[in-house]
Formats: sequence, C-alpha cells, structure tokens
Amino acid sequence: MRIWPGFGAGVGVGLILLGLVNAALFNDWIIQRYGAVFAVGRAMDKQLFTEKTCPQILIMGNSRVDNGVDPRAMQSEWGTTRETFNLGIPGTNARIGYGMLTRLEQAGCLAKGKLQLVVIGLDESYLQNDDSLGYATFFADSEALLDEGAIKTWLGTWLKLWAYTDNLRQLREPDKALRFVEATIKPLEPVGGAAWRHLGYRAGFGATNQNEAQAQQQEEGADIPPTPVVQDYLFKITKILQQHNISVAVSFPPLLNRSSAYADPARANGAYFPLSARLKENGVYVISQPDPVPRQRAYFFNAGHLSDKGAQIYSRWLAKELEAKWNWLSVEGQPK
Repeated sequence: MRIWPGFGAGVGVGLILLGLVNAALFNDWIIQRYGAVFAVGRAMDKQLFTEKTCPQILIMGNSRVDNGVDPRAMQSEWGTTRETFNLGIPGTNARIGYGMLTRLEQAGCLAKGKLQLVVIGLDESYLQNDDSLGYATFFADSEALLDEGAIKTWLGTWLKLWAYTDNLRQLREPDKALRFVEATIKPLEPVGGAAWRHLGYRAGFGATNQNEAQAQQQEEGADIPPTPVVQDYLFKITKILQQHNISVAVSFPPLLNRSSAYADPARANGAYFPLSARLKENGVYVISQPDPVPRQRAYFFNAGHLSDKGAQIYSRWLAKELEAKWNWLSVEGQPK
C-alpha cells in the first residue's frame, strides 16, 4: 500500500515510531539514568537535583569547580547549614551555564527568596567554544541558540536521536559499554557519587578518573582568546541573575604552574585581562586576592585540578572571602 507516490505505509509507520522514540528521549530522567556512563548524564543528575532543591548558594563552572569546591567545607566555615550546591560540570562553557540557569528560572529557582548568590569559578576554557562532550543539545537555551545563529545545535535540541549520537558512539569503548549495560539493569552512581551525596562536589576525584587529554587541552587554552559569542554568554549569565536580584561573584580556581589569564596580560595577548574590570563594572564581585593553596603537587592532581586536600583549603578560603562581602552568609535567614 502506498499512501503517497514513492512513500509506502511501512515508511510512514517507521517515521511515526521514530517520532515516538524521539519524544520519549525528551525525558531528562533517561539521560540521568546513565550518569555513570556519559558526562552529559552526570550533568543531568546535578541539574535535576538543583531544580528540585533550589539551593540558596550555587557554585558554577567546569571541572575546576567540580572537584575544587566542597559546599560542606564552605558551610562549616560559615557555621550555618545555608543550602549550597556545586553545579560545576566538566567540559562546559558559559553557553551551557546560561542554559542551565534558564532551566532553573523555569523551575522557579530564581524566584525571590530562593537562590541568593551564584559564584562562578572562571577559567579560560569557560569562554571558549569547545563542546566535545555534547552538552549543548541537552542544556543550551534554544532561544539563545537561534539568536546566535547556531541552527545545527538548535535542531539537535529537538531531534533527540541526533543529540544522543555522540554519546552512543562512546559505547565503542568496552568499559563504557559494560557500564551502560549495568546502568540499564540497575541504578548506578556516577564516579564520585550522585549529586546529593556530596552536594555536587566530586569528592576524592583522582588522577585515574581525570581525562588527561581534556586537562591538557584546558591548559593549552590559556593562550587561546575567548570566543566572542561564548564570552557574551558570561554577561547573559550575570544579567539574568541580577534581574532576579541574585548576587554574583567570580573567583579564579587555583592553578599549579601559572596564574590565570584573567590576571596575566601576557596570556592570549591580554584578551582575558580586561574582563575582570568589565565584570566589576557590571556589578559582579570579582575575588582577585591570591588564594592560600600551596602551589605544590600534593594539593593538585594535575596542573589545573585540585586534589581533595587542595579543595578543602580553597573552599574554606572562598567561604571567608564571600562572607567578608556578604555577612549574611554566616547568619541564617534572608540576606540583609
């Protein structure tokens, strides 16, 4: 039977089935189920937990935040149980960060009296265009993608079968294929624990779990200028937060062998150096004081990522710096 010239009923049924599968894949819980297999699954685990709990304080950034900031150490320094969560996602940039915030806005977490402070752990790669782990089609804001002309990525936000392709290719690795089967049969926590276990902090994150190629790419990125469209997303982040009367701070995570390009005009021909001043002009609290983490290998797993030992020092110092600016952090209740 042909329902149209050259178009059989079987093809039509096939398209309907593909449409139903595509619709099913819009369910965030499917990708979260595979948080122990795909980076995007662990990111979804953290995102969904944040949308459900709507913490008062949020720390954002990439892997340098993920395994460098311990919310419980910050709470201990403040002497309060003020709800704090680490939304650092390895391999993300400001485009993904903005998309995560618009999701939180839709979930009501930016409403008055909920989220009060966002701290961005800013490094060079956060303003660059790399999306090698395939986050954009799951987290980037669709309207913003159209505004920047990223049509292919925008299509991926609707064609979920396409969006899953890069992740499914990773199953060619035997270890990932086995974990995929295991996660299908039973719940399996991501490396470092589920989002709730350490409030987003990847505690005990070791060298064996660090993607050395990605870490090297991050280090090399210190001399690559920001991608203008991604840099614009940083200021979209500050704008959406300030529109909701949410305070914004920026810190530069410790590095073992060099200073941040945001503080070093010799890096990337000075492309990052003016951004600190521009952020301050936009009402962002930029923490430019040197942190106390010793620049010794014992405090770092590699050149750009803190060990737990280093993370405890950095987290407590960061808590003190924030409290010096906002004394309500150490007092329960609403900000003064």
